[in-house]
Amino acid sequence: FGKSTREMASPGTFRNLSLSARSEKKVVLSAVKKNGYNLRYASSPLKKDEEVVYAAITSHPLAFRYAPYSIRMDPFYVFLAAKEDADALLYSHSSLRSNLVFMQRLVSANVHTMRFAALTLRSDPSFVSEVAIVYPFAVHFCPRSCRDDPRFVLPVLTVSGMSLQFVSHRLRSSLSIV
Repeated sequence: FGKSTREMASPGTFRNLSLSARSEKKVVLSAVKKNGYNLRYASSPLKKDEEVVYAAITSHPLAFRYAPYSIRMDPFYVFLAAKEDADALLYSHSSLRSNLVFMQRLVSANVHTMRFAALTLRSDPSFVSEVAIVYPFAVHFCPRSCRDDPRFVLPVLTVSGMSLQFVSHRLRSSLSIV
């Protein structure tokens, strides 16, 4: 193939390899381990190969976006990518972002994934309270209407007083909340 493995770390170099080279599992594995974004230029069958996708995501979590739809729906791969980079959730299936159990587990691994949780979860005081115990700033990712609703805010503040800084100014000024 004439390219050193060091040269293949660059997506531009890997992209310029012949399709037959980008179809060889050993070549693709080496390339995605060095730079996960090389998954984008792998042959279609190898983009579906779980070992290749796993190597790409562990190299660079946002390489997840180049995985096929079937893998982007798989909770294992979504978790693997999003626990390292919350933005990976942008490329996952929406059903996972609204799955309470999955999102509880994921948010506990990376609180920043909360901003991509379904609106129904970010508007659920019990879900937010559970997260706020460990990460008070989780309230920041809730809709503004919730942060201005005493019925939402009070249960959260009960478990995490530090969350007060993220509720609306109107409620922070209210003596009944403080």
